[in-house]
Amino acid sequence: MFFYSIPDGLSFGYRLNSPPVIFACVGRKSYNGFPGEAQGMLSLSRNPLSLPSQLSSAVNLFPQKFALCLPSKTEDSGFGDLFIGGGPYFLPPYQEDASRLFTTVSLITNAASSDEYFFQVKSIKIDEKVVPLRNPILSKLSTVVPFTVLHHSIYEPFVEEFKAKALLKKMVETETMVSPFELCYRMKKGFKMEDVPVIDLTVGSGDGRWRIYGWNSMVVVKKGVMCLAFVRGGSDREEIVIGGYQMEDNLVEIDLQSSKLSFTSSLLRHNTSCSHFRPISTDWWRVNLHRSS
Repeated sequence: MFFYSIPDGLSFGYRLNSPPVIFACVGRKSYNGFPGEAQGMLSLSRNPLSLPSQLSSAVNLFPQKFALCLPSKTEDSGFGDLFIGGGPYFLPPYQEDASRLFTTVSLITNAASSDEYFFQVKSIKIDEKVVPLRNPILSKLSTVVPFTVLHHSIYEPFVEEFKAKALLKKMVETETMVSPFELCYRMKKGFKMEDVPVIDLTVGSGDGRWRIYGWNSMVVVKKGVMCLAFVRGGSDREEIVIGGYQMEDNLVEIDLQSSKLSFTSSLLRHNTSCSHFRPISTDWWRVNLHRSS
């Protein structure tokens, strides 16, 4: 594999060749349950064969830290980012290092699933109203799961509190249901995602929170209809599984060395996103033209 350095934090610099890494070819049946356009899978877990683990164990050039910025738009509108080795993280037109927006929480080691990234959620709030739940809540990240899954014991009080707050904002429920969602609303003329009740996952020892705005809590399923993008789970041990949709346009960093998880909440609040193109720096073109000649 090869990577591009980002010496100024903004544009592509020199191309770096990786040390030898292990790949595997599998049949299409291995992609059952994945989106139809999926062409492969890149592991970012704690497993020794994941990309961060292979790179960090091979050379000291890549610290045990990576960050993921999943885009919300199509590839024609721009691409996301996978940063290997840490920041700074510049996401134009936002002028500062996006790590300044981080909330950080400790990762938890789970003997039953040691390859995954677990953390504790102390409570859930909707427009600052605490959802009555047993705390703390065992949670994990998963980009394989499309939408956040809530254990059934959490899902029901969560939805009831969301309904109450949505009613105060004059959001109108619709009988139209689109699987796997159970709560949908009409999109009235002039509606903005900023009008949706704000969901907070409170984390860490202080007042840290992963704030989920309408862009990540509601999904448009058809013209004039949007649904709450959280689905009912079963009796799995994980009580919350944060899905890929909730991570879109959120910069998420995993620091394996210090066992920390950091996240920004929606970058749209700061007039930027994970859907963009990075410019190729002049130095990159000069070096590669010289090599080709």
